[in-house]
Amino acid sequence: DVFLDDAGEVISVVCYPPLDDGTGVEELQTDTDGNITLPSNQNGTVITFPESTDGEPLSGNLTLDGERVVLYGNGVDQTIVAGNVELASNNARVRGLTVKGNVQFQSNSNNSSLALCRIEGNLQVASNGVTVASCEVFGNVQVSGNNAVLTNIGVQGNWDVDSSATCEGCYSFSDTNE
Repeated sequence: DVFLDDAGEVISVVCYPPLDDGTGVEELQTDTDGNITLPSNQNGTVITFPESTDGEPLSGNLTLDGERVVLYGNGVDQTIVAGNVELASNNARVRGLTVKGNVQFQSNSNNSSLALCRIEGNLQVASNGVTVASCEVFGNVQVSGNNAVLTNIGVQGNWDVDSSATCEGCYSFSDTNE
């Protein structure tokens, strides 16, 4: 993914591992109650969601703690995580899902990204070099890490963003009917 500023200049590039480099692609598992079980979550793993979970909220929290782990959802209306998502590794990627709780980039999640997501709670970024693009945040946004790139982020709550961050096309909104 390539993210541009208003002048058409590249401000961030987010790369996903190619399928032909030996990267393992694993499907997320759920039990009969909808509780989430992450597959290996080892370094370099790509995790996808089965179509059977589309539109059904998945119970529990997700923590990505393997380096270069990619969590690839089926879209904001299809992949719904009922809990929180925590990124606790460098170069992690999350794309295409709704998070009913909070999303938190820990201080050891440098150069990670979040794209095409809806967050009904808060977004907290404590790491450096994070890219967040084309997301809606219904809670607050707090970025304390350095050199974050925020592109096309809608926020209903409060903004508290480090001065080293780049913000392009970001906006506030109000959800009057909740």
